[in-house]
Amino acid sequence: MKMRTMPIAIGALLVACGTQSSFALSLQSSQIGWLADAGGYTSQFSDWGSLGISYSSSDYSSLYDDGMGGKYGYLQVFTSNAVQSSNWAVQNMFVSFNSAGEMDLTGDNHWFDIGDSGFNLVGSTMNYGYAFTSSPVNVAPSLNIAAGSIGYQEVLIGGAAGVDPDDGAFSGGTGTKTPPVAKNAKGGGAAAGTSEKKRIKIKDGDVPAIKEDKNHCGPGSVTKSLEYLKKTSPFFSKIDLTGGYNDLKANMETNETDGTFLNKWLAGKRKYTADKKIPVTTEYISDPAKILDVAKCLGDGADVELFVYQGKEWGGHFAFTSEIIIHKDAMGKVTGFDVKTLNDLIQGDANAGNDLITYSFDATGKCTSHGTNAKLYGFMVEKPVPEPATLITLGVGMVAALRRRKK
Repeated sequence: MKMRTMPIAIGALLVACGTQSSFALSLQSSQIGWLADAGGYTSQFSDWGSLGISYSSSDYSSLYDDGMGGKYGYLQVFTSNAVQSSNWAVQNMFVSFNSAGEMDLTGDNHWFDIGDSGFNLVGSTMNYGYAFTSSPVNVAPSLNIAAGSIGYQEVLIGGAAGVDPDDGAFSGGTGTKTPPVAKNAKGGGAAAGTSEKKRIKIKDGDVPAIKEDKNHCGPGSVTKSLEYLKKTSPFFSKIDLTGGYNDLKANMETNETDGTFLNKWLAGKRKYTADKKIPVTTEYISDPAKILDVAKCLGDGADVELFVYQGKEWGGHFAFTSEIIIHKDAMGKVTGFDVKTLNDLIQGDANAGNDLITYSFDATGKCTSHGTNAKLYGFMVEKPVPEPATLITLGVGMVAALRRRKK
């Protein structure tokens, strides 16, 4: 059974100060059913929910000025339903836009605690309230609530394998064990002084979707990244990526039982790009203290894949990264970061996917949004490398520019 709710527009009346409420966001909630690798479910009606959010350019003027010609806000969403009340589902999620038109191209999807596991909430009422604040807050704002209904979303993702020093060996994805207790989506904490984002060069919907086999997020994420570079980098324009997904999964020795081991994910990708003579350099960064460097690379045109360990119940997951949001305290020290990823939510079905999942981390790399003991394992960063002829052209252009400047 698969059901989808239609987006509903809600105007929330705020009584707390320091907030903006004259918005008409589209919110769509779904109860998540976790599919099993071998068929059936690990949890058909789980306590996990999915909240899809769409923005509108008509709301641009209601956000806060960022001092650089753009707008920003911290999104707060409150939910309640038949089995749960007073739930601060989305907390301090930072959004920013450079123009009104950018709002129409941007969406978010956050996982949250929808209520006690085992209750079928599909088709029942979900009450919502939302607002934007000018800074992170400790307590959810007071809101008037409007009603919508709950849809259904089936999920089967994952396939990153490795060894965790605390939990031991892990492999496969979400389809092997019952999921951990759900968590609400938490962005920047109340101590955050500023937030900033870096993202890919195109909108999320223009990133090529990949149809993945079960537990094949390893080759799937890299294929999506290389296809993205082909669309955005002039150094990739003539590269033939036909059959790339199948070649990558062979090089990575990926299978539906274990997925892909980290060392084979890296080695398989490097072999593929070497064999195809793809002009790209690859760096694996596991230190969360280098998140500013990773975010800068993403904003400068590199592609980035996230490797997140989702906890001993779920194993690991590789995912294409479309946006990184950095949170800092008043002294400029990083307090945490959010990573927006694009995924094939039901691996092994007949459809290619580009579904949003946002992972939140504290400054140490602990994942605050998914699973028990969930943590950052690292990022694979791939930077396009200009061909010699392109470098010569760029050099000639720089010389000409200098000559013009001297004149």
